[in-house]
Amino acid sequence: MLLQICKKDFNTLETLLNNQNTSIPFKERKLLSKELSKMKILEDADLPEDVVKLNSKVTVMDEEKQITTVFKITLPSQANMQEKKVSVLAPISIALLGVGKDQIVEWNMPGGIKKLKVIEVIND
Repeated sequence: MLLQICKKDFNTLETLLNNQNTSIPFKERKLLSKELSKMKILEDADLPEDVVKLNSKVTVMDEEKQITTVFKITLPSQANMQEKKVSVLAPISIALLGVGKDQIVEWNMPGGIKKLKVIEVIND
């Protein structure tokens, strides 16, 4: 599966990971860094509209449970579960970053391995 990211998001996330003043747990830092290293970096205007990125509103379906969830991927400082804003450092966000609409991702979540299908991606 081809993972893609725009240059702006890549730079933002690299800065976040390299900032010594952030209290990012080692596991999340390592996971995000590993995923970023796999991504093809594109000019901002060249990233397809249906690819999950920072500030995307994403609709995903748990393939096993057939449950659909909608949330927005944000920087950690903007995360708020009541507003359905999930940190880019959360396992589900790391799993979906760079993935396109209709693609399926298998990822180790806190509750075990989940198979998630991207149903819709809205990028402002």
